[in-house]
Amino acid sequence: MNNGGSNPAVRIARIVVESFKLGLPDVRWFVMGDDDTVFFADNLVLVLSKYDHRQMYYFGGSSESVEQDVMHSYGTAFGGGVFARDVRGDAYGLLAAHPMTPLVSLHHLDYIKPLLPNLTNYESLNTLIQTYRLDPPRAMQQSFCYYKTWWHSWSISVSWGYTVQIYPSLLTAQELEIPLQTFLTWMSFKDGPFTFNTRPLLTKPCELPAIYYISHVQEAGNDTITTYTRDKPVRICKKRDYPHTIKTVVVSASKMNPNYWIEIKADLVRRCSYSLNSDLRSSAPARSDET
Repeated sequence: MNNGGSNPAVRIARIVVESFKLGLPDVRWFVMGDDDTVFFADNLVLVLSKYDHRQMYYFGGSSESVEQDVMHSYGTAFGGGVFARDVRGDAYGLLAAHPMTPLVSLHHLDYIKPLLPNLTNYESLNTLIQTYRLDPPRAMQQSFCYYKTWWHSWSISVSWGYTVQIYPSLLTAQELEIPLQTFLTWMSFKDGPFTFNTRPLLTKPCELPAIYYISHVQEAGNDTITTYTRDKPVRICKKRDYPHTIKTVVVSASKMNPNYWIEIKADLVRRCSYSLNSDLRSSAPARSDET
């Protein structure tokens, strides 16, 4: 910092200090973000409510890109509560395997592809925010289900309000929790290293998941019904057990308790209910641990 105040960081810090000095009544937190950051206000307020606003905290986490941590130190808090912070390219793999934490913000949106196909970044975010508003705590929470008959076995992964993946095979929960490698490192635009495990993108047509994106959401009493549609046909797979005919996926979910992330226990069990077009239905528990 310098005394002249020409450094942007100094000017930003002064804005916060001057806002604090106004002495506004009933104000506990001042939130500041970059112009390429979107905050999910309900979840942000919920997370901040767990802390004493009279104390000092340093929030954040390591960068996803190891090269950034090496350059700026592992002690630097990157992005606050953000999940897609220091990556480039397509953040789909990260957001499709969002950890069991509230979605608080998305950062560096100018440097990643639109989150939904055939839409601009703004249109994608507007769609996701409209869905988020119906059930803020559940936004992008991942759940798993398995559908098995005598001729096929499917693994189903849901990132609520964003995407559904149907794999034409049985994958363990430990595999489904690992993000697909759709993104690159921040500085060097490489495939890694990252500070977490990733799964390589599959190349064989019959191993690729059928991917669906959010297209509609509606309330049904204390439940939400989200509809996901296929973006485009996957590569031709001639196997009979592939989900060729599934054009839409409908997910029915109970609204989460707004205080869920405050009252959460160490051992969690979630249930998901699906309607895969026609009359195909499945309901199965999916277990995840708190992160």
